[in-house]
Amino acid sequence: MMEEEEEEEEEEEEEEEEEEKEEVEEEAEEEEEEKEEEEEEEEEEEKEEEEEEEQEVEQEEEQEVEEKKEEGEVIF
Repeated sequence: MMEEEEEEEEEEEEEEEEEEKEEVEEEAEEEEEEKEEEEEEEEEEEKEEEEEEEQEVEQEEEQEVEEKKEEGEVIF
């Protein structure tokens, strides 16, 4: 009779340990996913900033060309 109770207790402890282990793994996975999402957002922001800078440079170049056209200095 005592042995059965001890076995049941051991099984319950093992199940609890397994559940705790699974919870820890799930939390680690969630943290990893969050980290990846943050990295993707940062990459997206950097990409947008680069595109904006490129557009600004292009606009400046076009403006210079327009100014030179007005002055008659542009040779194609």
